[in-house]
Amino acid sequence: MSRTNESHEQIPEPNSAILGRGFVDSPLVTLTAGEEKFFVHRHILVAKCPFFARQLESGPLRPPLQKEEEGENKPVTEELEFPHDSRDMIGHFLAYIYTGRVDFSQSDDAVLAILKSWVLAGELSMPDWKSQLVDHVIAHWAD
Repeated sequence: MSRTNESHEQIPEPNSAILGRGFVDSPLVTLTAGEEKFFVHRHILVAKCPFFARQLESGPLRPPLQKEEEGENKPVTEELEFPHDSRDMIGHFLAYIYTGRVDFSQSDDAVLAILKSWVLAGELSMPDWKSQLVDHVIAHWAD
């Protein structure tokens, strides 16, 4: 079931399985694009992205960063680098997994951003995101 906003776009209902207790208790994963770091709930990555589900369920992506606190090392976060993806592409990915929506209204070059997002969606095994990207193109440029 979904709702519509003032511009009659469909707004997906929050997924209770994702926004449940696991979301609150979820450790963070660090995604790095260039110099930019994004801290993402591990639970969301596993629930929404098959690539991360395979990677994270088989063990840490990279040994967790360590933080010394009162004489003991504690894991802070797992980390994965996206050396070929821009901060904006990771931002579009995160917007999709957290909201279920695509929005390129703030992109300088929306067509290029959509194409890059479509490639990233394929790399991350996310056919639903790819479908939404195609639907977005059809809805906005079919006129």
